[in-house]
Amino acid sequence: MKSRLLILALLSVSLRFCSAQAPSGAVNFSFGTDTPVFDLTGSYGFTQQLNGTGGTPTDLSFGIALVNDTRGGLTGSGSALVSIGDGSFAPFGANYIARGRVSGGGAKATRVTLTVHLFGSDTVSGVPNVAISGMITYDLTVDPVALALNGTGRGQISLGKLGSSHISSDVGPIPLPQGVDGTWVVQMTIVPLNRLAGSGTIIVGNVVDQNVGTVGRSLPEGLTGTFSASANLAKVKLTGSNNSRGTSLNLTFTPDGGIDSANGTILGQKVLISSTGP
Repeated sequence: MKSRLLILALLSVSLRFCSAQAPSGAVNFSFGTDTPVFDLTGSYGFTQQLNGTGGTPTDLSFGIALVNDTRGGLTGSGSALVSIGDGSFAPFGANYIARGRVSGGGAKATRVTLTVHLFGSDTVSGVPNVAISGMITYDLTVDPVALALNGTGRGQISLGKLGSSHISSDVGPIPLPQGVDGTWVVQMTIVPLNRLAGSGTIIVGNVVDQNVGTVGRSLPEGLTGTFSASANLAKVKLTGSNNSRGTSLNLTFTPDGGIDSANGTILGQKVLISSTGP
């Protein structure tokens, strides 16, 4: 009787192992709260204080647009409307070039370092052809709850014969662009051959497109992986190329949709999830 029970128990375990099926077809996962990823492409308004006459703090404000590339770089260029003080005189125009990087993520705060160069000439406070030259460096972090940037800005601005001033002040909160909320989705189509193969897409945020409505930023990925029937775990690697180059994500999950772990880099930000938490 004991031998029969042992054989039945072993058969039961064997059947459970044999019943484990590799993932096939569409497999999707959603993320956000525990390990957010931000696509920081969009428009931003900066206000910082310059040291005015006699050390009096005076606001300097302007807006710029940034593009977050797939490796985490931030770039932008164009024209900006600049205002100084309480609006007692008209804003003036300047060109700008912005360069920076987004980093962090996973167990660390998402950080933004950015340098903005203002240049050109315009009528300022009624004085024509004023040469404009400014350089401001920002050290910012993303507040994932308020969905805003906070930090410091340091640099200087020169307005030709009108004078110059140093800048050293707190900056923020600067709202993130509409739809940039830290959420992201992994969509995969898996073919269970001797190894797992197929394709995937990582979609970041709920970015608003004026032509098609609310969509995310799509990052196409190649997919390779393995499946262990005994452990009932699939291990998949997503790798970006061309317009998604620099993106990578390793996922370990059960076929019924449970995430065991995830790690990688998306838009310059780390992703780190384990079975014990992010």
